[in-house]
Amino acid sequence: MASIRLTAILGTVMAVAVLLVGASTVQPPPVAAPGPSPLDCKSYLLNVSDCLSYVEADSNATEPERGCCPELAGLVETHPICLCQLLTNTPRFGIQISHSKALNLPAACGLITTPSTNMCSVTDTVLY
Repeated sequence: MASIRLTAILGTVMAVAVLLVGASTVQPPPVAAPGPSPLDCKSYLLNVSDCLSYVEADSNATEPERGCCPELAGLVETHPICLCQLLTNTPRFGIQISHSKALNLPAACGLITTPSTNMCSVTDTVLY
């Protein structure tokens, strides 16, 4: 009778040991990868600073400065979403822009491919 009891206890101890070992080797679920970081447009917008003299609210300029158009073309090609940031977050930059001149800037530069202004209403980028 004692051997049956000892066998039952050893069997229970072995089962618990197997469960403990198995539980310690179970991997936790993988941690989700972090989402993409928001696009920092500030540096890209600094590259089009030659355009400010044309788009500033109190500007009398009738055409953009010479360096503006190549800078704008590069921005339109690589980070068009940053144009939305310029149009929607000008207080963060401490400047007032003429939205009509800003929207006309691609045409004033003769750019054929320009981003749709509809893109600005669906974006969620953040400036730092």
